[in-house]
Amino acid sequence: MIHDAATPPFAHLLEYYLKDRAGWDHEAALPDLLTGHNLFGNIAHQILPGEELRFKRLCSASKIDFELVLQIVRKEHPSSALLFGALDFDNLDNVLRMAWALGLSTQSASFLQIAREIGVSIDGKMLLSERNASSVEAWAETRRRVYDILVFDSITVATQAVLTKAISLLFNESAVSEIHWANRDQDFLDLLTRAPKTKDLMLRHFHQSLPSQVFALQVPGSLASLGFSSRDAAISLVEKLAQDEFGIKKPFGYAFVDKSAFSKKLEFTDPATRHRWNFGAASQSIVFYCFANEAERPPQPIQERFQNILLKELGGAVKVDVDTNENNRFAR
Repeated sequence: MIHDAATPPFAHLLEYYLKDRAGWDHEAALPDLLTGHNLFGNIAHQILPGEELRFKRLCSASKIDFELVLQIVRKEHPSSALLFGALDFDNLDNVLRMAWALGLSTQSASFLQIAREIGVSIDGKMLLSERNASSVEAWAETRRRVYDILVFDSITVATQAVLTKAISLLFNESAVSEIHWANRDQDFLDLLTRAPKTKDLMLRHFHQSLPSQVFALQVPGSLASLGFSSRDAAISLVEKLAQDEFGIKKPFGYAFVDKSAFSKKLEFTDPATRHRWNFGAASQSIVFYCFANEAERPPQPIQERFQNILLKELGGAVKVDVDTNENNRFAR
């Protein structure tokens, strides 16, 4: 699907950084990409490396209305909801593919049933018969299982923590326009590995050996409700506590912001009865992590102590009941 063509290197990881700094997101950048204009630099970028931008010509050759495509990706058409909705063709596809890649058993028939029957009204409301509620439940459960692995896999999150620190070191003093979001993953990885500001960090903590997880805690609420101005502020607090309370000189903090990641609130209209029906509730939480090199890793587990100290800093927020060791099947 073309609607993800403007996704930057490292996907959401770099997008989080660009969004925090400039409100940038790949969906808003897509129309400029398809028309040959970089959102920041007004520079044409190819969609496929080494090939000129020819999406408009391909649409014409396939008798696809290019202007209609632009209306849809600009969210100016009722059909936009089928690509940018809470349950749409995109997350039907990516949840099923991620589940397959992670080795999870899935009910693909439920996904296909939703894809066949989902629709949109002329005013952009999602249409789906209530008899498909069990299929929606199967999709939601598969999505939750996928995110349980992605969010609590220590190797995945350690990689994100290292790359996030490298991106901040390299670009915090640069203008957003200098960040080439249209580069490929490998181009960006090479840049981080070569740059003087990040070379040592990348060689030691990314290419050689990832830091190990020493702490993870999921807390209900948003960044704002927990007193943070940004994701960076949450990461800074974790690193400060690791240094001050546990003597970890060079910690790698990270924060995952859950905005309906684990569960979504879905609203549909049954096209036959016009009855409105709902499914699920929107999850909202922050997952805090801390990683350290083996040489700095405390000899005794610090999960409970770190948890109590962090919750005290957050004003006594109640933690979500998450057993990291059970959820993180790949914990080292």
